[in-house]
Amino acid sequence: MSKTIKRNANKEAKKERQKKKMLAHVEKEPVTFDYPVFCFKYLHPKFNLTKCEDMQLLNNFLARLQKLSQIGFKGIKNDDKHGYGCEPIPIKQIKIGNLPEIITEDVKKLDIYRASGNNLPFAVYRRPNTNVLHIIAISCKFDSLYNH
Repeated sequence: MSKTIKRNANKEAKKERQKKKMLAHVEKEPVTFDYPVFCFKYLHPKFNLTKCEDMQLLNNFLARLQKLSQIGFKGIKNDDKHGYGCEPIPIKQIKIGNLPEIITEDVKKLDIYRASGNNLPFAVYRRPNTNVLHIIAISCKFDSLYNH
């Protein structure tokens, strides 16, 4: 093996080790700030804002996300489930069909937040020890997201 190929292989191996070390640190260490960061990567294709006819809901939803970021997890925890708080719903009550790959067998619940003042829900998964809220589904009509 030439020196150049060996050097490149060593560089790639080192990068891979650094990446694994960084990812392991992120998931094992608790977050040090108290506000949520929202992720839309795993948003269900049938339960998102493009399916809503009421465009005011989009404005209200974005305002809601901004407010949740401002009040932080402490404010969310202290608020009512129909306000800025949330309620845990068991996975078996979620009615959206196929859940994304981030929802593994060990996940037993999703948190339900309200998308706007009219109480339309959106489902969120918060991976342990992170402040990332993965938005899984946004409901544009009542009783479509989960069984009560």
